[in-house]
Amino acid sequence: MKRNLLSMLLALLASGDTAAAGLNYGPWLQHAGSGTMTVMWEADQATGSFSIAYGLTPACELGSLTPTLDEPNGYPVYSVHLGGLSPDTIYHYCLRDGASDLFSATFKTAPASADREFRFYVAGDNRSNPGIWEAVTSRILADVQQYPQHNQTFLVNSGDIAADGSSHSDWDQYFPPARQLLARLPAYVSYGNHEDRTTSASDAFIYGYFDNPAAESGSSDEKWFALDYAGVHVSFLALYADAGFTSGSQYDWFAADLAAAAIDPGHHWLLAAMHFLPWSLGNHGESGAANQRTYLHPLMRDAEVVAAFGGHNHIYCRYLPIEGVSYITSGGAGAGLHTGSYSAWSGGTLAASAAAYHYLVVDVTPTVLAIRALDLDGNRIDWVTFGKDPANLPPLADAGPDRQGSLGQESTLDGTASVDPEGAQLQFRWTQLSGPQLGLTGADTARPSFTPELSGNYLFELRVSDGSVWSAPDFCLVQVTAGSLAFEPVADTYVDESNPDSNFGSADTLLVDNDPATYKTYLRFAVSGIEGEVLSARLELYCTDPGDPGQIVTSSDTSWSEDGPTWNNPLVEDGSTAGSLDASTTGWVSADVTPAVTGDGPLTLIIRPTGGGGADFHSRENSNPPRLVVSYSGQVVEPDGGGDGGDGGLPDGAAGDDAVDAGTADDAGPAGDAADAGADGRADGGSPTDAAAGSDDDGQDLQGSCGCSAGSDDSRQAWPLLLLLALAGLGLFRTGTRKRC
Repeated sequence: MKRNLLSMLLALLASGDTAAAGLNYGPWLQHAGSGTMTVMWEADQATGSFSIAYGLTPACELGSLTPTLDEPNGYPVYSVHLGGLSPDTIYHYCLRDGASDLFSATFKTAPASADREFRFYVAGDNRSNPGIWEAVTSRILADVQQYPQHNQTFLVNSGDIAADGSSHSDWDQYFPPARQLLARLPAYVSYGNHEDRTTSASDAFIYGYFDNPAAESGSSDEKWFALDYAGVHVSFLALYADAGFTSGSQYDWFAADLAAAAIDPGHHWLLAAMHFLPWSLGNHGESGAANQRTYLHPLMRDAEVVAAFGGHNHIYCRYLPIEGVSYITSGGAGAGLHTGSYSAWSGGTLAASAAAYHYLVVDVTPTVLAIRALDLDGNRIDWVTFGKDPANLPPLADAGPDRQGSLGQESTLDGTASVDPEGAQLQFRWTQLSGPQLGLTGADTARPSFTPELSGNYLFELRVSDGSVWSAPDFCLVQVTAGSLAFEPVADTYVDESNPDSNFGSADTLLVDNDPATYKTYLRFAVSGIEGEVLSARLELYCTDPGDPGQIVTSSDTSWSEDGPTWNNPLVEDGSTAGSLDASTTGWVSADVTPAVTGDGPLTLIIRPTGGGGADFHSRENSNPPRLVVSYSGQVVEPDGGGDGGDGGLPDGAAGDDAVDAGTADDAGPAGDAADAGADGRADGGSPTDAAAGSDDDGQDLQGSCGCSAGSDDSRQAWPLLLLLALAGLGLFRTGTRKRC
């Protein structure tokens, strides 16, 4: 299931990815039910004629609703509550201002059945580093779009989502970088000490921005609540709320909620989320979790909570079950990593730890719960499975990285990274879920193969068994193309704010920077020879000085010459967002720009900075000129949507319009994939990402101040708004440390 670094699927189901005028944040989703969904957004002023249209197709044919308005701290936040929806169904929606469409996306309602299989995600401590948070949410979005019928569910955030929740500008650290993901699946937060400042200002934003299922779960306060989703019950605590958690309303609710959930036959799995766990690891030490151990752990133990998710420490760690409860810290979504040498806390045995930016993927069936910790390259840091038989833990299926195939040539799937906790020999079962139907040779082996005769996107499911229990599923997409073409720019240059009348068309370097002055790069291509449907388009540049990621947008200026543009004579930036460029490493870097390429014709791409650390690239006058690599089908193929949906009620027609991750770069591109990391249950020895660790500016522990400042983010960039149709080739975004002087 790994999404590869240079060829990660980042597809969206709908259009509308430009930064919508009149919006500060959003739209974002909340309060998902089997027949309901809430859509929220913040406008720059309370004067719009907003509405939400929705339907089963992009036409949003079912109707339109006007929003209600709330104004936390004077900022206009709108919400629309959609009801009467069908369970387990993907809907399209469009945010409109009058007759203007501002943003279109999809959501999926929750299943009505407690026996539905699905996947959800966990991440936390994203504050203060929007570039890493964007990378995390882009990874999750890629996975969601790989198989939305199964994966478009919800995100658990372990808290500390804004450096200072009482400051409106600090919410820029949460909403804009994650805009594309939050518009497509709801996020539920166990509020941390940074956003929950127990002030009227921070409370106004928390209550104004989130619509949690508190009333349904018997809570008197929306800061603590429970989420019920297809047999999974997740209890969320707000440890830093005024009410406290050692007694009183929050403690009483938690005790009653877990007691009721424990005897409900419709709940297959009980989980919990709180910002600071009873057992963790990192700069925030063991003494700060004493009350959690004394008051909260016994409640979870007695209710047989399987796992509790937290953050606060900027690290990944997992303890072996402590009186039946596995404590998993996932605090690696942005804040500066805790990289010290730490010992396991008393009373617990540390199973795995890694100072790495990461997120969790959680696969759920009625009988199996499987959790993977993945770094920003999609490599597996750790994994754990839970089953109903404590004497036999279920195996883990790993369908391998998504890949690219060619017409008439054999493609091989790879499930060899699958593993059993007890080391049992595995049985394999591969099933095709979508794409043109074909015969799969060796469907009961680790490495089956097929030879495609039609181009398209083929989705496969893998399950493995230890002879007693079958695993939760994992999935692999294979993109089969007819051909690809590489184009060098016919013109390229950059513009420099500090030299506003200078032209750099003859320079052998292209610059993207934002500190101390702004630099933007312009590229013009002449695309020709495309046959059939564009399956993917990848922009590749040779980076000589790494820096922050860049946002790529299109321009209607498509006839300019190199000697024309200057800062005072710029190209118009009136097109859509095409993707984001990873500039974190030296050498070839790439970005998925599939939304920008629809066929033959001129194309202008503008790369503008999203952070303070600049990056340098070879221009077309240098030895490694930029290039645009376009893969095409050679024919238009309509997927038949067939295939066995597999056990557990998985739907047919799985992949829809979603595209695929190209397993290795083609001959026109840079080097291909990194290998999947470890296959065992321990933390693999890979190094964390190159992202700058920054400083740890956590606010207060539960038991007192650590003497740190809140930190701030003074940039309000329009964070890269990824994708439309589908496919390959995105390098992810990690922060660099260089600033041009």
